[in-house]
Amino acid sequence: MSSTNVNIHRPSGPEPEPAKDGARSQGIRTRASARQRLESLDRAARELLGRVGPLLLRLSLGIVFVWFGLLKVLSASAVGGLVATTVPFESSWFVPVLGVVEVVIGLAFVTGRFMRATLPLFVLHLAGTFLVLIVLPEVAFENDNPLMLSIVGEFVVKNLVLLSAGLVVASGGRAGSDHPRQPERRAGDPKKVARSRWAIAAVLVVPAVLLSACDSDDSTASSNRNTSTIAVRDYEFEPGTVSVGVGDTVTWVWEGGAQHNVVGDGFESDDQSSGSFRHAFDEPGTYQYACTLHPGMQGDVIVEE
Repeated sequence: MSSTNVNIHRPSGPEPEPAKDGARSQGIRTRASARQRLESLDRAARELLGRVGPLLLRLSLGIVFVWFGLLKVLSASAVGGLVATTVPFESSWFVPVLGVVEVVIGLAFVTGRFMRATLPLFVLHLAGTFLVLIVLPEVAFENDNPLMLSIVGEFVVKNLVLLSAGLVVASGGRAGSDHPRQPERRAGDPKKVARSRWAIAAVLVVPAVLLSACDSDDSTASSNRNTSTIAVRDYEFEPGTVSVGVGDTVTWVWEGGAQHNVVGDGFESDDQSSGSFRHAFDEPGTYQYACTLHPGMQGDVIVEE
């Protein structure tokens, strides 16, 4: 029997391209190396911030409390009158004593000693500052609008930051390498992420729109008002802006219990807690005035021809 050799040719796939595979591998290695360098820099930054951040936060809190406390002890604090008006008792001794307490709290933060021992005083003191929002809403808010904080209201609300910072410092926690690294979070559901972003946008935008509307209404009302009598209440002039004609006389009437003055360009009253003060405006223009005893307490007189 004879046999026949039959060559069977099978189709073969495309030959690999070593050059392209090598370039692809090199690109992957380069990206991985860059990512590792970035992660290394991020770790180093976190460790540095974990060491330096709490120290700076503790020292800054201590300096603020010692500084503000000494001003109260020396009866040189700009907010001494506000504090005295807030408490419901005779307060000639209260402001200096509060200053001593602030100095003690500040020294505890500066030295890093007895911070937890003074923590109740720290919390009680800052929580007490929010009484202004309750006891003196006419001072803390503009035009009785809880969204429109006055300069005093902003001064008080920012204490939320001081309170939170003090709790973090007193806890002794560090954001550096002392804590185990948290596992990376997985990307969330895109729909949930989008809803969250819309919710955050609404939280930011809606109050801004309301504030703008309130401010517009208040400005319109102020511009239409033509009064020459201004009430000097505790830590505010009401109305804050008046429009009068040339030759008109503006009268400031003291209605609060605290001592204030009226100081402007060409006119100045005595420091007083009752009575009135008058000034005639003979030239057109905008006259700004303020109470020099309480920074932030100011107003405007617009004199029109």
